[in-house]
Amino acid sequence: EISFCAHAILGREALVVQYTLEDEDYVDNPLVIGEPFIRFYAGQPIQLDAVNLGTLCLIDSRPRRFSETDKDTLNSLALWVENELKLSLYSVSQKELMEKVTSLQRKSLVDSDTGCWNQKGLDKLASSEMSRARRNLETVALILMEVGYQPELSKFIVGTTRQMFYKAIAQRIRRSLRPHDMVAKLKENYFLVFLGDCNNEMATTLTQRILRNISVERLRLSDKTIKPTVKVGVTCNEETDIWSFTL
Repeated sequence: EISFCAHAILGREALVVQYTLEDEDYVDNPLVIGEPFIRFYAGQPIQLDAVNLGTLCLIDSRPRRFSETDKDTLNSLALWVENELKLSLYSVSQKELMEKVTSLQRKSLVDSDTGCWNQKGLDKLASSEMSRARRNLETVALILMEVGYQPELSKFIVGTTRQMFYKAIAQRIRRSLRPHDMVAKLKENYFLVFLGDCNNEMATTLTQRILRNISVERLRLSDKTIKPTVKVGVTCNEETDIWSFTL
C-alpha cells in the first residue's frame, strides 16, 4: 500500500519522482517521512508476456534531477532484464537434454574436470539450439577461447593442478555469462561458448566480461601464482543467412 513500486508497476512508462517533498502524491508517504527517508525515486516496470512482474528502480535519500536521457538509459536496462527473463524461460535445450539421457549417458556428454559440456555434448546441443534459433529468427553467436598461462609454469601445471586450473577458468567463464548460455570444454585448452538470441553488441559485451573476469585476478594453485592468458575469437550470424557451423 505504501510502496513506490506499487505505483510504478501499474504503468508501462517509468515513474519518476525527483523530489518527494515537493510531490503532493508522495510527501506524506511513510517511506518519505520515516525510514528510509526517500527523496528520489525512478522505477521502470519489468514486463514478460504482457504482464508487469516488477520494477527496476533507483532510490535515493536526496533529490536528484532525472533527464530524458536518464529515462532512456533506465528503459534500456529494463529491456535487458526483460530479455534475460525471456531467455531463461525459452532456452530449454540444455535442460531437455539432461532430462532425456540416463546418468551414464550424461557423463559421456560432460567434461569431468570442469563440469562443462564436452565436444559430444556440444554437438548435440548446438544442433538443437541452431534449429530453435532458425525457427524463431533469432541471431546466435560463438566465442572460442584458447586459455593458457606463463610458459615457465608448464612443468608445474600438470595432473591435478592442471585440472584445478581449468576448473577455475570454467567458473570464471560461467560467472561472466547469462544463465542459459552454453559453455563447452574442447580438447586441450580450448573453451567454446554458444550464445543463443545474441546480437553482435551483446556478444562483444559478454566477451569483454569474460576477458575481464579471467585476467583480473591471478590464480593461486599448488603454491604457484598463475596469470591466465586468453586468445578470443567471436562470430555472430547477425545480418547473415548462416545457420550452421562446424568445429
